Amino acid sequence: MDITAPAAPGMITLDPGDDPETAWSRLRDLGRASGLAPLRAARLALAVTTVVGQRCGPTVVEIARVDDAQGAHVEATIDGGNATPSPAPPGLVDASRRHLSAARTVTWILPVNVTEDAATDDPAWAELNDAAARSPDTRRLLLALLAGVARQHADRTAGVDGEVLALRIELDESNQGLLALHAELSEQHDELEHARAAAEQATRDKADFLANMSHEIRSPMNAVVGFTSLLRATELTTEQVEYTAAIESAGEYLLGVIDGILITDVKPRRTDAAPTPADPPRPRRVLFVDDNPLLTELVERIFAGDPGVTVQTAPDGRTGLSLAYQQQPDIVLLDLHLSDMSGEALLQQLHADTRTRWIPAVIVSGATTPAAIERLSNLGVVAYLTKPFTSSQLRKLVNAVGRPDREGTAPTP
Repeated sequence: MDITAPAAPGMITLDPGDDPETAWSRLRDLGRASGLAPLRAARLALAVTTVVGQRCGPTVVEIARVDDAQGAHVEATIDGGNATPSPAPPGLVDASRRHLSAARTVTWILPVNVTEDAATDDPAWAELNDAAARSPDTRRLLLALLAGVARQHADRTAGVDGEVLALRIELDESNQGLLALHAELSEQHDELEHARAAAEQATRDKADFLANMSHEIRSPMNAVVGFTSLLRATELTTEQVEYTAAIESAGEYLLGVIDGILITDVKPRRTDAAPTPADPPRPRRVLFVDDNPLLTELVERIFAGDPGVTVQTAPDGRTGLSLAYQQQPDIVLLDLHLSDMSGEALLQQLHADTRTRWIPAVIVSGATTPAAIERLSNLGVVAYLTKPFTSSQLRKLVNAVGRPDREGTAPTP
């Protein structure tokens, strides 16, 4: 790939056969040399490669610092070569100005202010700044951006102020610009199709990460909400009632913050089914599989005073399978995220065994996906309960699921 570099500093010439992806790092370095921080220089380079688009002739790009009444900024001036000129994606530069000469030639001017980015000195964004300053291509920059967003969400689970929201908006706009760049360049270069596929995979990985984080946070939150509910059912002084009310209020607020940060596409539904008619007096046997010891203790305590329900708990998938084979419970409640196997793998083994395939299963988890719901429906799953749940919701669900038909299929609520 030959990229012509004129004698004038801060200027390069792109020929029609040149790959803008390869030119990106050179444009980024010119922006850095003109005084831009790494992330701003990378954004300017992305804007230039997007505006260049499908060229029909040589394109001259000049990047230079300008100090005027509006302050210091770096401008990228793009002359010639544009067959179908298009503006830069929003969020990459501070403005986008297009000039048409009398000779019908198009000139674009893209300015970026010379200021420090909010993430420049933040250790959490060290990888993103390093990728912006050193990466030879945009794929590493995109992966670093998504990794930085994931770490930012994981580190802040309580309290989101206006400054964090502003940063999140800026990063989302940059992400949209990167994806738009891949979509534009893929029409000209087949190899960029692979880069776009990698970006989409990174987005899916990010969604999986948020789902896992939702599970890890909602499980202990469930213990807080559940034990507080049990505590309020005991004899308390007026002062103790006020304390438990404060705990419940704080828990609801924190759950709202978690929902605002760890956004998932689908929230599993809570069952609203009515209880089935009374069955014979034999206690219902419930198997609860979850690797969080506080939650297993909570479920045991919720049904401790109920003579119609006996609870067996398992701390991992293998123990849950063993108990299911031995005890053959009337209902299995399980989390999808276990320490030794996935909840889906456990369900597949239960469904494959004639001793346990008739047992109805209920997913008790922080989040799942539409694809997972469709798969699990074929493995005996009859309902979903979202963490954190209350003691009344759990009792209602257990009563709603009918007794299994050991000769046929699992019932639905």
